[in-house]
Amino acid sequence: DHIIDELSLYALPVRTQVFFRVLLLVPLGALVVALFRNVVGVPTFGTFMPILISLAFRESGVGLGMLLLGVVVVIGFFGRWALDRAQLLMVPRLSFLLTLVILIIAGVMVVSQHMGLNEAYAMALFPVVIVTMTIERLSIAIVEEGPHNAAKLVIGTLLVAICGYGVVASEVLQAFVFTFPEVHLITLAALLLLGRYTGYRLSEWTRFRAFRRGALEKAT
Repeated sequence: DHIIDELSLYALPVRTQVFFRVLLLVPLGALVVALFRNVVGVPTFGTFMPILISLAFRESGVGLGMLLLGVVVVIGFFGRWALDRAQLLMVPRLSFLLTLVILIIAGVMVVSQHMGLNEAYAMALFPVVIVTMTIERLSIAIVEEGPHNAAKLVIGTLLVAICGYGVVASEVLQAFVFTFPEVHLITLAALLLLGRYTGYRLSEWTRFRAFRRGALEKAT
């Protein structure tokens, strides 16, 4: 009968509780993305793509999830490459690619089911709009920045997604955050500090290593 019991998330219906148990882990995943982007300096496709992939990995696991996602992206990329010859405008092109991604996901799920991969239903959790934009950005990155930089973006996205998976798949964190959602006040404070961070990223210490050595030699 206490007011704090009425305000608790445990007062929600069970189905709603299941939804919020996952939803409340998203800010922690976003914090992981912010750390890797602003402090470590890992490039990724977009800001939220890694954490959305992490959420999909919760059902399929990292290994199978990466395999399924890789199949969809590769097939979609070749479809996008073949579509270049039609020289479509941007909106019809993205709509065509979105439809193609949905058909690819449906096909992969059917084939996986026949192969006994029951976890393939997790493919439905992949946000098709985000996957579509990833394929589009991958195609543009290869043309404008070259395959080497595009590969860095892919590797960075998967690296952050795997690290984010360690957060969103933790049953201990899930129970703790659901019981004490006010812990996200600390998450907000950490994100404010990251937003004010203007120092070197860890990757830049390696990138400018030769420059630093030369500067030190001149100083001495």
